[in-house]
Amino acid sequence: MKNALSLVGCLFLLASCQFEKGTALQSTSGVKSAVTAGDILVPTGIILDFISIGSGIDNVAFDTAQSIISNHVSLGEVEEVKQENWGREGERKVCVNLKSYDFLKGLRSELEDAGVMFAKSNLVQFKFVNDCSELTSNK
Repeated sequence: MKNALSLVGCLFLLASCQFEKGTALQSTSGVKSAVTAGDILVPTGIILDFISIGSGIDNVAFDTAQSIISNHVSLGEVEEVKQENWGREGERKVCVNLKSYDFLKGLRSELEDAGVMFAKSNLVQFKFVNDCSELTSNK
């Protein structure tokens, strides 16, 4: 019985991984060719979600992120930047699509070193993506 449950769990995990991979590949069509390492889809984008819990976003973290992103744009490492405002207290999402995974690692490192990824007064959530298609408005 224990082995049967383990097998079912492994099959479910395998099926969900294949679904995620298929979904990510579909989201990149028409925007740019996906970056792959073998059969693995490698993200080249990041979404920073500046959220608020009652007192507005962390504007220092937002300004710092904007400055770091602008620097990467001037270096020619960025393909696209989109911003979407979504809340009443200045909440917004910023998506940065970079030209390579190495550029993404550099951006993430700079954001972490500057404290943007772990802002203390309010939250800055982030996730890695393959493109900025889930954001609808251009910056």
